[in-house]
Amino acid sequence: MRILFISAYWPRPNQPHPAFFEVDQLRALVENGHQLDVWIFTPPWRRKAPFLSSLELGLDPEHVRLKQIVLPRLPELLSRGRLGTLINKLASGLRMRTCLRKVEQETGVFKAVIVNGERYIGLSAKLWNPKNTRSLAMIVHGADPILERLSSKFVKRHVGESVNPGLTCLILVGNRLRDYALRMGYAQDRIQIIPNGFRHPQLSRTVPKKRGARIKIITVARLIKVKGLDDAIQALALLQRNHPTLEWNFDILGDGPERAPLVNLTEQMGLSNRVRFHGSVPNKTVLQELEGADIFLLPSWNEAFGLVYLEAMAMGCTVIGCLENGAADILTDGVDGRLVPPRDVEKLAEVLGVLAADTNQCEALSIAARKSVKRFSWQANAEAIVDALNG
Repeated sequence: MRILFISAYWPRPNQPHPAFFEVDQLRALVENGHQLDVWIFTPPWRRKAPFLSSLELGLDPEHVRLKQIVLPRLPELLSRGRLGTLINKLASGLRMRTCLRKVEQETGVFKAVIVNGERYIGLSAKLWNPKNTRSLAMIVHGADPILERLSSKFVKRHVGESVNPGLTCLILVGNRLRDYALRMGYAQDRIQIIPNGFRHPQLSRTVPKKRGARIKIITVARLIKVKGLDDAIQALALLQRNHPTLEWNFDILGDGPERAPLVNLTEQMGLSNRVRFHGSVPNKTVLQELEGADIFLLPSWNEAFGLVYLEAMAMGCTVIGCLENGAADILTDGVDGRLVPPRDVEKLAEVLGVLAADTNQCEALSIAARKSVKRFSWQANAEAIVDALNG
């Protein structure tokens, strides 16, 4: 099948942390026998920004053809209101329709289109894909903060209800996004949950882990409020109070606007000698640190999917996440990890205390996690998306 793939996250040279999930998804689609045209839309002020080529990313240029297209739209600051949303929607829709007409007149009609993200091409689907001319799957990876700020009446009319006529299916990467999609006005019967795939890293050691006297607890996250790291630090303060002889460290890998408040909270809790802030580190270092850790702790209370949970599971950590969030689509509490209620510091401290004291439970959860994580693959993801496109 000939598929048009609209990219919102294509990796660029010299990016500190380039996103490769679209590349992995494309590779799986090609392996399943599909031909892909990839359109990378960029705003006028970034028209000269380079993108990594198919060859540089290990993709076959004969099956993955890249095209960079300048997309007229307002700067981000002017795009946050209703008027900005409508202007961007019209401008991107007209641009997409023009590009489609030109290319399809030369090479034939695309059988299907995959759009990653809602803005900007996704919202204008009715304009360039009227009456579902082509099978169209729009993949939502997270709640759009700009759309969420707009009134319910406006988004239902100009987002969900406007997009539905041109949409075959709305793919959400996790159940956490279902309520968001319904608030936006997307048709419930078109919503499908298809988790992202996962590049499985290889352990350099054998399991189970050899735990030392000091327990290594770790997290990997952008330091923003919704990641729940303030809850983690407060829970660890309770852990120290309830288990004063227990030896542990908490390593935080990542950076962001909440770093200074989290450092201050750490000092207030008297944990400066236990909690270490490492800042942003390369993915290779992340995997090495995960492999050497005992417990992975990320009580995020607004997580759509959570790739880092999969990485931690694959590297042999005992993983703690939150119920009603992305971790709940990945873990089964008490089987291959632990799930706690969001924002429940006392319960989090209780679970940490149990795992810290029970080496056998940690090992059992770790071994089960390494087995269950294998079900997340890009092949499965690609097959599910094609099935959704075919109706």
